[in-house]
Amino acid sequence: MGQLRLRSTTTADLNARPRNGPSYMRDTVIPLECVDRPDAARAWASSRFDQALLVLADLTPPLRSFASHWVAYDAKSQLFSGLEVRFEGFGQSVASIAAESEEAFAALFGEVQGCAPTLIFVNRLQPVPPHVRANVESSDVWMVSPCVPHTKQPDPEVEPLKDANEVRDFVQRLGMHFWNPAMLRFGHAFGIRSPNGLLVSAACLNFALSEERYAHVGPVATHPAHRGKSMGTRVLDAVRSSLAAAGIQQCGVFASETDRPLVDFYARRGFVPRGQFRLLRFIGSRSVPDSTSHHR
Repeated sequence: MGQLRLRSTTTADLNARPRNGPSYMRDTVIPLECVDRPDAARAWASSRFDQALLVLADLTPPLRSFASHWVAYDAKSQLFSGLEVRFEGFGQSVASIAAESEEAFAALFGEVQGCAPTLIFVNRLQPVPPHVRANVESSDVWMVSPCVPHTKQPDPEVEPLKDANEVRDFVQRLGMHFWNPAMLRFGHAFGIRSPNGLLVSAACLNFALSEERYAHVGPVATHPAHRGKSMGTRVLDAVRSSLAAAGIQQCGVFASETDRPLVDFYARRGFVPRGQFRLLRFIGSRSVPDSTSHHR
């Protein structure tokens, strides 16, 4: 765990702030901006890459400006024990939590409860306290693949995408919700148009982590009327080739575990399962073995 140092100018404010959660918890939650070296929080998350993948995403510009960030730390040892990022760029509050223990998760969850109903992405292996009740909205397989350059001539029908509004409208028409126009600033987005110039297939990035040389691809989508023509494969290949040229070594995707054809689509293109993420909707807390109520 990383050593925590607080900004001296905020010490009084922090001491006046009630601790989240029952009194038996050692973990205290503070805003990231109150930490003397915020980069240490990112280093903590990077060292737990699989667990904190989505936390890292929302710590990265341009997504960072849409998010608020919270640090859990052990009040006794002054060491990091978790991070929570609340992202407001999807039209609803969506959070990600990476915590080393159920105790740290519960402390961070105390912050999330102020945004109800709140959706939270967590790695399947993330310890969640038994007193926290949640419905599983979806469960996605996290699949990864090396980024590979083109071995053939570039596809003349595949073009870079630059118009964020056009991509947003296309994504929304296909019923996809977890994409923000700011994500186009990561680059490496490609599409195919119909003869009349309409965008009918696209592959973009959700985020890119240059330090980890990783990029997360999404959405990869083709209009139903144009499926079965390998358009999804072609735009995905263009993204992976572009990432390889930029020095990104690995890319990943999420595929619903209940959508076997989609999982198979990525598997045939060299993606292999690395983990699983769940989208949870929290619906409250059961009583916990402590008579002290939660403080805000």
